[in-house]
Amino acid sequence: KSQGGTVTLKTAENMREICIIIEDDGVGFDWEALQKDNHASIGIMNVRSRLEYMLKAKMTITSVIGRGTKVMIQKTKKGDSRV
Repeated sequence: KSQGGTVTLKTAENMREICIIIEDDGVGFDWEALQKDNHASIGIMNVRSRLEYMLKAKMTITSVIGRGTKVMIQKTKKGDSRV
């Protein structure tokens, strides 16, 4: 946003998993439209694939136009494959 914004990084942990949340209050984007354009979303898909392959982690993205974007990365702790 031209007037600036905020990016927040949070971490959380429970008995089964570790969670990293990155959130901003920026302009947001249309996630469904971006997924339909392979060229626009290839970077995000590469990151998601690497997280899944290298760490067995799951990445979820939600975005609302005019309100911001939230990325959540969830990683099961060693020895717990239920997530």
